[in-house]
Amino acid sequence: RASMATFARGLKSNGSVRAEEEEDEGRLQCGSLEESSSSSCELAEIAVLIDQLKDESIGLRVGATRQLCKIASALGPRRVREELVPFLSESSDEGDEVLLAMVDEVGKLTSFVGGGAYAHVLLEPVEALATVEESAVREKAVEAAIAVAEAMTGPDAVAQHLVPVIRRLSTHDWFTGRMSACGLFATALASRLARPARRELGALYSRLCRDDTPMVRRVAAFSLSAVVAADADLDSEDEVVLDEARERYLSLFRSLAEDDQDSVRLQTIENCVGLAARRDAFAAEHDVLPIVLA
Repeated sequence: RASMATFARGLKSNGSVRAEEEEDEGRLQCGSLEESSSSSCELAEIAVLIDQLKDESIGLRVGATRQLCKIASALGPRRVREELVPFLSESSDEGDEVLLAMVDEVGKLTSFVGGGAYAHVLLEPVEALATVEESAVREKAVEAAIAVAEAMTGPDAVAQHLVPVIRRLSTHDWFTGRMSACGLFATALASRLARPARRELGALYSRLCRDDTPMVRRVAAFSLSAVVAADADLDSEDEVVLDEARERYLSLFRSLAEDDQDSVRLQTIENCVGLAARRDAFAAEHDVLPIVLA
């Protein structure tokens, strides 16, 4: 496990965490004695926060965790990527209070890891948080993953970094990971992935809609409208691709509408509206309403 004591020693030994990054960018300026004293006080404060991240007191850990952006600003992008992010990834066994504070902050770190080109590194701690037992943490982890995905740059960033996360969560042994995966499909599909990646996501999502765990099916049903709205296969000019997508979603819609769990069936009307909104792909009276009225 990465040790935050390493961060603290680094702060005390190099005099200025931020100096290393600023010197690389040619922005380091020599200050007055008063500025130097102020900088030392600031570094001492950061060192204390870093120590408190692993303090025995839950209150101190929560307080320090809520200051992750401040800590990250002091550490600089390279150390955030190489030291802080791995530490956060290995901290998913913390108490719920700490995890809630952590998940609130992780999604805000995109500007502190070096920008969109490096934003994907934050998916590692977010993925870990997306599998914990506390539902509030998982829900916020999904929101954080979406925020990170939207911040990522590069033509294949989603395919290279977000799709593997969805793949792992979708096949996770514990149902909590599979529940979290359901909330990420629409974001991935909206990025206009290549056809093979879309087919893989379609297969994974179909599997979740028929998961043995009712809670997973419920979240999958809740996500159906967003997934349908985002899937480019439903806009395809290739009749084979379009028909395959249409049949897949109508089959899933039917399966969820006939589910033996009330919590799953409750999403039927909302999904009916979602499918009907894709008039180019579905004929409401012919394709959708018969399933609702059955």
